[in-house]
Amino acid sequence: MSNAIRFLETLGQNPTLAALPANEIEALMATMALADDQRRALLAADAGALNQALNGRQLMMAIQHGGNEEDENAPMESPVRQDDDEEE
Repeated sequence: MSNAIRFLETLGQNPTLAALPANEIEALMATMALADDQRRALLAADAGALNQALNGRQLMMAIQHGGNEEDENAPMESPVRQDDDEEE
């Protein structure tokens, strides 16, 4: 895992770190040995630049399949049952 991702993970695990002033954030970054382009992208909150610095994907797409048209949450119909005492 890259140091930039570790840095973001650290911020995510401790919300008080995310509220630190910029100079303290930079000091925290210095302890994580970030590459200059990664550090600049993180300081600028530039996701595109960080993605490029990490050689990330240029495009990611999520596709959802709607499934069948029946409502999955609708109650199921109970089967039709013939009474045992019905005349034949």
